[in-house]
Amino acid sequence: MKNNYHKKTGRPTLPSEDVRQYVIGVRVNLKERTLLASKARMLNLSLSQCLRELSIQKNINHLIVPTINRQAYAELSKLGSNLNQLLQLSYRLDKNAIPEQLINETHEAVTKLRCDLLGLNKAAKNDS
Repeated sequence: MKNNYHKKTGRPTLPSEDVRQYVIGVRVNLKERTLLASKARMLNLSLSQCLRELSIQKNINHLIVPTINRQAYAELSKLGSNLNQLLQLSYRLDKNAIPEQLINETHEAVTKLRCDLLGLNKAAKNDS
């Protein structure tokens, strides 16, 4: 008589909550793909496993910028453009009309304020 019992081979079935059934498409260029694949190989993970691990473990709270800050950033950008036009006009009229130190200090202050609005200075200090 033949034994009808057949041992099941292959991977065990995962519980339904562990089954990965959703696909998230991410477009990257060749350089980014190569870099990601290299990191995955260094970690001895598949590309999908590597992306999951890195994206879930990475704290990205500092990238969230309030809407009011984005609006202020845009306004500062416009003011910076106006300041640049005024500077060009003053150079045409009289090269020494505005002291260079004042120009540099103003440029640095606007740049710092724009970075502060986006939280970039804080992020740079935290990464150091």
